[in-house]
Amino acid sequence: MLTAVRNFKSKAHERFTLFEIARTLPLHYGMEGVTEDTYYPFQHEVAEQAVRDWDTKDTSTMQILVETIPINFDIVVKGESIDFERGWTHPVPGEKAWVLSEDAVEQMYNRKVLKEIDTKGKDLASEDAKQNPRIGIIEMFEGARIPIFVNFKKLIRYHFGVFAYTGGGKSNLVSNIVRRLIYHTQNTNILMFDVASEYVTLLLDILNDKTIPSLIVSDSIPKDYDRFYQSSVKPDTLEPIASRIKQAYKPLMAEEKFKRIFFPPEEPLAYSTILENLDGYDVKYAVLVGQMKKAVLEFMRSRGIEEEDPIGPEATQLAAALKQMTQGQKFGPVDLPPLIEQASKEVRRTVKEPKDKRAVSVDELVDELQNSVYRLVILNITDPVKIRKHAVYAAQKLLEIRRKTFRLEPYVLLVFDEAQEFIPAEVNRSDWTAQSSFAIENLLRHGRKYGLGGCISTQRIAHLNTNALQQLHSYFIGTLPRPYDRLLIADIFAIPNEILEKTLEFGPGEWLLSSYNATGIPNVPIFLKADNAETNIELAV
Repeated sequence: MLTAVRNFKSKAHERFTLFEIARTLPLHYGMEGVTEDTYYPFQHEVAEQAVRDWDTKDTSTMQILVETIPINFDIVVKGESIDFERGWTHPVPGEKAWVLSEDAVEQMYNRKVLKEIDTKGKDLASEDAKQNPRIGIIEMFEGARIPIFVNFKKLIRYHFGVFAYTGGGKSNLVSNIVRRLIYHTQNTNILMFDVASEYVTLLLDILNDKTIPSLIVSDSIPKDYDRFYQSSVKPDTLEPIASRIKQAYKPLMAEEKFKRIFFPPEEPLAYSTILENLDGYDVKYAVLVGQMKKAVLEFMRSRGIEEEDPIGPEATQLAAALKQMTQGQKFGPVDLPPLIEQASKEVRRTVKEPKDKRAVSVDELVDELQNSVYRLVILNITDPVKIRKHAVYAAQKLLEIRRKTFRLEPYVLLVFDEAQEFIPAEVNRSDWTAQSSFAIENLLRHGRKYGLGGCISTQRIAHLNTNALQQLHSYFIGTLPRPYDRLLIADIFAIPNEILEKTLEFGPGEWLLSSYNATGIPNVPIFLKADNAETNIELAV
């Protein structure tokens, strides 16, 4: 809930400082004077009187204490209209605090976004995901359901994260965002890395919609739909319609809907990859990166190496030199020398393309997403090492193609569910966590320039690569019971602890949304309830 207090810039009661309510606390004058040392009978008498007082409206003895946090915006009233201006103005001490009305809240959160997105032919009051592009509602007032909209292009292009404890509704929210992207954008294609096998069920309505080209890809093709159904995760709440869901799996086994993935012939990495990665590091590493880049260029010049030449055994000397330069560093360019060393020693495999027409390579998948052959591709592989390899190759290939072609569209969103499997803080090369973390961080740093977006979804944010997390511009935060997780979010995303503490009261499907550029008012926390993805499944099967 939001409050407004007249501030010192106001000349005729027209300018107010806005605050987000963090906590409310009932106070009674009599109880305030009672301590544990007070005479016991007197304590009992005051308490009994206080209980009776709460049934009255006696403001002389009772009040509601409201703790608020400024959101660094003013509301400016101009006749019948209102505007919102960024900035902090000190409120007038002792002034009344006004609660923003339902209409004012809706204008604040949605007015700018509705001008930016296409709502032609949409029914913004509908509960149907096909008709309404909202991502959730605010139940701020009794009986009121204020819809919340976001700018989908900015949400994708500047990346977003979904963080909540197990059971908080992460997969439900992600599937609903994917559903809205497909229904309400024309030039967005999505590649999902589904290591937990959840999204086939949660997106059954999309996968079975013949007007939406989609594909399920795995490392093997099940013998029949019954085995595929048994291997997929289904929410407990859908148990009453399990038989209908099972029947809905049957069409998914069709040849054009389900394919097996394989690795294409690998090409050696070029020296240009090293330079491009150095260019992408945060400005706080500017001095170190400058020194490393100079060392790389001198190494190449001394050996007559061009940028497009492949990294070979000679690069072990370069890796050793760069490793010495990064000694003592914990983050940033410290992860580059080991990967250069690995690339210099790798023997590239040659894989013959299978004759099976139901087989598809990562290269082909990337090309098909580039050319909008598919709007949705779900990579359904439960082996973490295998799916990491595919994630590395897909992320690198997409960036490489976009850099060479200078294409911005169609937008391609890569969804990394159970992100702790892809971008952990502690990595090693043997299980491909080092390569995966590096490739995805690189995608997040450079992707926005080429129309490539990332979604990071996890319940273990404290164990993720913080360099990758810092690239996210929008984030949905659910219940996080571990204090360290909340402290990390407060540090990375600059959210006040008082606001994050409110997430402990959330039930499944309730979220704190904040965004630098995808919401109607930047960097202001929004408490919303997401639509339930299971409703769409119940209607579709």
